[in-house]
Amino acid sequence: MLKTLLLVYRILKWHKKTFPEYTICQQEEKLFVEAREAFDALEDITKAKSKHRQEICAKHIQEEIADMIIAGINLLRFKESRQDVIAKMNINEKRNWKNGQHMENNNGR
Repeated sequence: MLKTLLLVYRILKWHKKTFPEYTICQQEEKLFVEAREAFDALEDITKAKSKHRQEICAKHIQEEIADMIIAGINLLRFKESRQDVIAKMNINEKRNWKNGQHMENNNGR
């Protein structure tokens, strides 16, 4: 867990140093771009005909997912995003979970 927290800190420190003037809107846009690139890479792997091409596409998907994680972590620089995450975690902690998916509660949440 400590290694994970240190990685999050490293990413946030890098982002603040590299993009000191970034706004929350710019970072959200960055996350959306990375998500689109990940979906495009996923589409590419479904079209790949050779095993070699599939391996290249799989590596590309891993890199784009990593970019999405980095972009998401960087949103934590912004108070509004932290508040959104806290609010959503409060909902998630009250849910019942099975096989990685939440089960709908009786109250529709």
